[in-house]
Amino acid sequence: MYNYKNKVNAALIFLLLFAGVAHADQFECQIGSRWSNIRGVELTAIVKVTEGVPYAAIYVAGTHHIAHYTVEGFNRHWAFGSSEDENNLRYSFVIHPDNKAFYYDLSVTELGEDVNPTQIYICRQISDDQRIPR
Repeated sequence: MYNYKNKVNAALIFLLLFAGVAHADQFECQIGSRWSNIRGVELTAIVKVTEGVPYAAIYVAGTHHIAHYTVEGFNRHWAFGSSEDENNLRYSFVIHPDNKAFYYDLSVTELGEDVNPTQIYICRQISDDQRIPR
């Protein structure tokens, strides 16, 4: 279960901590609980921070979504999807330290309401020499 809350303060703390630091992370993800070398990559999540300015995106199903990125404890969190309230984004993708990831569709939930993940992924972090240029 995930309790959706406003994450604006966490994003501001992230910006302050990484100001001026060039940093990039990229994850490849597949639906399911075990990585398969036979199946292809179904989702790519990236975050780049250059001179304190973050760029985060989710690439899935031939499209990409610009996202707000935060680190919450040990979890990496991408929030995306337009809504009337910019602090209340519709979709959430969270990667845990064990590389399990969870996609949440928050478009039909109320603020503070518990919601189960819509999809579960297994992810792996990509090294610099395997990075996909975006």
